[in-house]
Amino acid sequence: MPASTPTATSADADGDSESEEDDDPDDDVEGYDPIPMTTVLDGELDATLPPHQRCAALIVNLLGTQDIKVALELNANFKTMHESTTKKLKEWWRRQNRSDLVAAAIQEGLGVKLQVPGDTRWNSQYDARAQIVKLLDGHDQKLNDTLEKSGLTKLTSFEAKYLREYVWVMAPVAQALDILQRDKDMFIGYLIPTVLSMEKQLEARRNMDSKPLRYCDPLARTLKSAIREPQRFGHILEDLQNLHSLPQQEA
Repeated sequence: MPASTPTATSADADGDSESEEDDDPDDDVEGYDPIPMTTVLDGELDATLPPHQRCAALIVNLLGTQDIKVALELNANFKTMHESTTKKLKEWWRRQNRSDLVAAAIQEGLGVKLQVPGDTRWNSQYDARAQIVKLLDGHDQKLNDTLEKSGLTKLTSFEAKYLREYVWVMAPVAQALDILQRDKDMFIGYLIPTVLSMEKQLEARRNMDSKPLRYCDPLARTLKSAIREPQRFGHILEDLQNLHSLPQQEA
């Protein structure tokens, strides 16, 4: 007896056809019309990206690391005080890191260790200097006694004044960088107000305790001018100025 061969009825064929159609989810979407990517890529309209914007925090960081070099070349007195003070501070930080005895003496004498700045973040340079100014203002004699006990060279009165002025001038830059780098509650709308506030404060801080700065006025002037340079925030502030110059539409 010959082997039976399975056959499909018309109903079975129709059922399979309907099953295959049901498996296609796109058929259930009304008005769905897929467009091949080749059609888009080969089209006449070219895709364009918005203009590249440099990182605002990086630009502020450049104010503290690169534009200060311009100020150093503008005024010999400022350069001399900056270099002599920085040399002593670097020695403090280096000795604290390398000597357990020095680190212990600083901890015992001041109740805290000196903040050591990092190589990549300018804010850490500012914070380390701000801590020393705080120690100078609150515990001047204690700081000097601790430095002497640790075998470290003390700042002269001129260097201490320079350091106070430096921290005073650079505070708006450090504050702007903190705002632009924060992880929460930071939006593009904060950028221009932050930059304009920094610019205004740099002008205001050309005086300290109602007196003109003795050493760091070149720094304040240089940073304020640098903000408007094209490679800093000049292009953004110029666009804002052009926007304000447009005639206002009547409601």
